[in-house]
Amino acid sequence: MHYVANSGRSIQTTSEMKQRKEIFAQRDSFIRETNARTDIGYQVGHNFFSDMLPEETSAIFNKMPAEDLELSSEASGLKEN
Repeated sequence: MHYVANSGRSIQTTSEMKQRKEIFAQRDSFIRETNARTDIGYQVGHNFFSDMLPEETSAIFNKMPAEDLELSSEASGLKEN
């Protein structure tokens, strides 16, 4: 994976590589969908968070324990009435 080679990450296991690829694919899909929109005035792109595991992101932001993180609308803290 070209991105991993350029990011300086040290992938320890095949399982970790698979997990990071899945995370990257999810974020890549979000980026492509967002950038295809014509109703917004900005674009998003990849950065060093693009393949980060939830516990790594949590450690950086120190907002909440990784087990509480969800990649869903609930993670935003907004609740629908």
